[in-house]
Amino acid sequence: MVAKKDKYPWSNGAPIDDHTRTKHNILRQYLACYFDVRLANPQIREFKFAIIDGFSGGGRYETGEPGSPLIILEEIRRAFFRASVRRQVNNMPAVKLTGIIMFNDASREAIGFLKEQILTFEKAQDIAPENLRIKIMMSCDTFTTFYARVRQDLLSLRISNILVNLDQCGNILVPVPIIKDIMSSFRSGEVLLTFLIQPFLTYLPHHDDKRLRRIFQSLGLDPDKAEELAWTQDGVYLSYDERVGRAEMLVYSEFTECATYVSPFAIYNPVGWKYWSVHFSNISRAREVYNSVLHENSSHLAHFGRSGLQMWCSDLATDGALYLFDDRAREKSRILLTDDIPREVERMGGATDIRQFLEQSYRNSVAHREDLLESASGNPDLQIMTRNGNPRRSIKNIRFDDKLVLRPQRSFYLPTK
Repeated sequence: MVAKKDKYPWSNGAPIDDHTRTKHNILRQYLACYFDVRLANPQIREFKFAIIDGFSGGGRYETGEPGSPLIILEEIRRAFFRASVRRQVNNMPAVKLTGIIMFNDASREAIGFLKEQILTFEKAQDIAPENLRIKIMMSCDTFTTFYARVRQDLLSLRISNILVNLDQCGNILVPVPIIKDIMSSFRSGEVLLTFLIQPFLTYLPHHDDKRLRRIFQSLGLDPDKAEELAWTQDGVYLSYDERVGRAEMLVYSEFTECATYVSPFAIYNPVGWKYWSVHFSNISRAREVYNSVLHENSSHLAHFGRSGLQMWCSDLATDGALYLFDDRAREKSRILLTDDIPREVERMGGATDIRQFLEQSYRNSVAHREDLLESASGNPDLQIMTRNGNPRRSIKNIRFDDKLVLRPQRSFYLPTK
């Protein structure tokens, strides 16, 4: 959130923009889902986790709205009480929530203001549950220095559930190699990254090639990749949305090396699509939950590509379009899924279990889980079979070990070449 010491006047609370509210909504909703999913299993008696807020800011804005640190603390408490009530009502064992929260910012003023906000927050809590144990740590440093210092501590504690929120101001403060390290070092690690796309549009080749190459180098990317961004394609000037799409595809191709599931989407603000919200995870369930959060914020997010299973479309001259997460776009996605899913099942050998189908689908699509299962279940070329070989009649009862198979006689879809 803060890159320079004097970025915001934190002593009076910082100003807040609409796109920041969108980022906070995504963070709040995903945190709620994150803990609800993790604590749903009655066999879990204690859940250990760590959350890193690498660019925390001061915690509260001039309007009184909470920043990411207070949102994190609020949602942890709410999730704990929800889980506790649910378990008590259902006669399930109580759960213990044990976590380390690390707040870091390069601004001393921001960290000083944050300490005051957290102290006020803690004093305002009427209940201090015994089974909710949260240790808060604060640091004032660049993120790269901070991460290098705490990485080994987290590994030595053997905490595998790591959620890292990186709401950077710009796009060069979090090099790609650090994201790769987080995702490879922690078994259940996840990263939420804010990434400024505007410089890629401002410094496209033939405008400021040297500046663009420096940005790539700072990110830990191959500077020669900058040549792939251009104002024209086949002699035709690209529109603003098409240039966003081209930049998205280039950076996405680099981000895919960081994790199994990567989803960059532009966050709307009144002057254009300047910021991305990027989620990294190696767990398909995490991607599924994040997809749901994206659809909940349909009026504020977009990406350039196609609908269906292959949403990352780099061919701007064919079916690329600005995809909005609204009802109209979702309906278009359902239509394409009708054709895409049989092709995908054929590519997978003509049959696959539901778990594998969903895991593969989430690699290249943000289609909602309900749309995937409804499109598969109602497809004339497909059939869902139970483990005992009987047709599955209702999608509400679909299990991960059910089989999705091609019918022997298919209606209309053309096999892939």
